[in-house]
Amino acid sequence: MTAYFLQILPEILLWLFVLNLGITLGAGLYEMRVVVPLWASAPPASIGHPDSGRRFWAFVTTGPLTLLCLANLYYAWRSGRGTIGGSSPPSSCWSID
Repeated sequence: MTAYFLQILPEILLWLFVLNLGITLGAGLYEMRVVVPLWASAPPASIGHPDSGRRFWAFVTTGPLTLLCLANLYYAWRSGRGTIGGSSPPSSCWSID
């Protein structure tokens, strides 16, 4: 890996995280406004329909969102910008005394 790639990797991961959150929010709103009312309007008939929502949410939120969240947490922790001046460890900014 080049030094330039390692320098921009945290920014790339942050943008991927924001993009994934946007997709998740949009899909959640769509499901809430369109899919759930269709499903709830005919309870006996809707039982036999495939559960496409569960298959979608497993691939959008479980894997990518968790990995992107952990990767961004790692790079945020390493940056040392969690405090005023950036000289002390990030944990001191968030500690509750």
